[in-house]
Amino acid sequence: MDKTEEIINEARRLEEDILYTSKARFSMSNFWYCLHGIFGIVVIGGSILFGALSFANLNWPIDINTLSLIVIVVSMLQVFFNPYEQSRTNKNLGDEYNKLKQKIRFFYKVEIYDNNFNENKNKIKEFAEEKSKIDYKSSPILGWFYNRAKKSIEKEEHKHEVDY
Repeated sequence: MDKTEEIINEARRLEEDILYTSKARFSMSNFWYCLHGIFGIVVIGGSILFGALSFANLNWPIDINTLSLIVIVVSMLQVFFNPYEQSRTNKNLGDEYNKLKQKIRFFYKVEIYDNNFNENKNKIKEFAEEKSKIDYKSSPILGWFYNRAKKSIEKEEHKHEVDY
């Protein structure tokens, strides 16, 4: 195997690693976004119901104190977890990984043939360093999201028609 093939293989390894990570980030982003919506619905719906029940003299089987406690707990969870910010952060990280993945693919499909070996070697090092920087500012990916991304990749849901 010549040196160019080795660099292409290393670029593909980086691309594959980034593919798994970016898909997991997008999966985490969707989870947090849905959780944000659920928390919002519970807080708003519970608050409306709490307000209506506190002014009405109905003998409903719902205890107003229990309802207010549920609304308070969900509100605290929303503040503590900040799911909207978590969603936005994970989406932005996924976008950064995708941008790097596209740069790597363009490099090993097009640019590699215009450069000499040392330029290509340095380019791979730059890509690895850029990936490390993104990894450094990232929170850990939970196994469930990674496995979900892996299943999606194994089904080849990430491929474009041109890839077939």
